[in-house]
Amino acid sequence: MKGNELNRGNLLWESSRMFLIEHREQLIDQRRKQKEYVPPVLDEQKLDELNQLLNQAYQDDRVVIATYVGKYEPKTFSGFVERVDLHARKFLLVNGTYEKWLSFQTTLNIEWA
Repeated sequence: MKGNELNRGNLLWESSRMFLIEHREQLIDQRRKQKEYVPPVLDEQKLDELNQLLNQAYQDDRVVIATYVGKYEPKTFSGFVERVDLHARKFLLVNGTYEKWLSFQTTLNIEWA
């Protein structure tokens, strides 16, 4: 029986280590999609609260910290409310030389700095 046995060593599993470029890219894309952040849906009460804080910060010229939806996690940006565009449903935060337009739809929270 020893003469008929195949000495494969690790060769039996060698083919499972190889990936085609297309398969590797698909696997990476699939892993990225699994890690993407799914934001919570805000109710009307929370949206009204955010609207009031935004208006008050604009009128009083106060610094706010806005939490917004990032691709993989929530992100924050702090600054003064410089402009509010109701038609486009977004607002501009300015922090020194940095500025960021944020959409009402992607804003999760606004709080005083």
